[in-house]
Amino acid sequence: MNERVKDVSDAFSAVDPSPIEFVCECGRRDCTAEIAFAASEYELIRRDPTHFVVLPDHVIPEIETVVRDGDGYVVVEKLPGEREIAVETDPRRRS
Repeated sequence: MNERVKDVSDAFSAVDPSPIEFVCECGRRDCTAEIAFAASEYELIRRDPTHFVVLPDHVIPEIETVVRDGDGYVVVEKLPGEREIAVETDPRRRS
């Protein structure tokens, strides 16, 4: 979902460069929490298919580790096992 949010934001960035509301990328199926930051920051984070943006209290230590703190969010990296799934299902992956 956040990939589409970024695409739409990119189309309007020349008009409005303000932060965008992205959806928390935690593993909770019912989570719809929003995290505001720049589309360019999201792009940098998601260049690595094993990195995701989540709220600080949404980290699942059994499958991920915090690699960086942000302003109201953290960047997590998936651990082995989950890492392979993240790479295989990466929407940016070229076939």
